[in-house]
Amino acid sequence: MLPILLYFHSSMKTKWLQYFTPCLLVIYVCIYIIIDSYFSMNDSKGWSALGIILGALIGFVSLLVEFACRNIFKDNYKKIFITEAIIIVVAIFLWQ
Repeated sequence: MLPILLYFHSSMKTKWLQYFTPCLLVIYVCIYIIIDSYFSMNDSKGWSALGIILGALIGFVSLLVEFACRNIFKDNYKKIFITEAIIIVVAIFLWQ
């Protein structure tokens, strides 16, 4: 049992960072916001259009940051994760 756990521990250490970087999590949330806003268009009296526009804009910017970080740092997922987290925290503080 222990060798199997060690195998998963060593191979999964950076594998999950490929799919769950901070910018990708923001993109996943933006996709959810866009879908939810689209389906609640009739009940919101037009406010869902704002959710679709903001979700698409924030998702697009996050996608650009994701591609830029992946091209700059290549396969060093720890640096990508830390850089994206810092960029998102700075963006949140600038938004407010």
